[in-house]
Amino acid sequence: MNKLRQWFGYMKRTVAGRSPWQAEREFAYYSANQRLVVEHRLTQDFMERDFYSSGLRILKSLGILDARAIRGARVLEVGAGECQLANAIACLGGASEVWAEDAIPKQIWAAAERHATDGRLRCLIADACDMPFADGQFDLVVGNLILHHIHPLESALAEVFRVLAPGGLFAAFEPNPLFGPLVHQQTSENEAPVSPSSVMRAAARTGFEGVGYEYWWSRLETTKMGWISPGYRFHGRKPGDTPREKVLPVTFRRQIVPMCLRGLQIDADCKFFELATSQAAEIQAFLEEASMPREER
Repeated sequence: MNKLRQWFGYMKRTVAGRSPWQAEREFAYYSANQRLVVEHRLTQDFMERDFYSSGLRILKSLGILDARAIRGARVLEVGAGECQLANAIACLGGASEVWAEDAIPKQIWAAAERHATDGRLRCLIADACDMPFADGQFDLVVGNLILHHIHPLESALAEVFRVLAPGGLFAAFEPNPLFGPLVHQQTSENEAPVSPSSVMRAAARTGFEGVGYEYWWSRLETTKMGWISPGYRFHGRKPGDTPREKVLPVTFRRQIVPMCLRGLQIDADCKFFELATSQAAEIQAFLEEASMPREER
């Protein structure tokens, strides 16, 4: 019954419409406390040990389990969360540089901590609709279950298009608007289903070429179930061509600065800078308290 009620609320936001993405909503939904922070670190440890199988599964879902697409590429994951996908690309794909971007420190801090010193993965707090990267920086941009968080959709697609190099590929995986919401335990008020045709139209208006989608059932690893599959994958490419041998390190149009959480940086001009830094400070305080001897708490 709760899942059905969740589904109706999720669909209502699509039918009735929703307001643009609001940082306050997202930070309220992804609030932190000491128990969640400690559990998140443990969960991240498990994900890091299991990254090979979980990362491969997401790469298959996106349809980019192809060394030619990743080897030597500069890659950005938008809405990276716990960085399972970005970590797989960094560790398995032979990419030259991998960035993981998310709006919420609670989601990405543990991955940033794990990769603070190895240099394979760089974690950044930024607005997916106004990122600090300079134009044309990435050969591949990926997004796993992120587009349905953002409204209006074209604001995010336009930013992905801007940071892609000519010839660069955008690959995304999204829940099926009819059946995908049923697998969610809970959703934020910023989330609502987005249909494949809506993504294709918005991407074409943004300037992508060769846009297309196909339904994909991740657990079964098949396209044969068609529209009853829980999700679908989308691809679009930026017109032009960038010779891979001439690719340079990623550069920025704005300053990025370190946060108090190890390995995590933030866009200094991010519109929700204060919300993000406040949550990061809370997480740091929870971590310090959890590490204290019990008698000192």
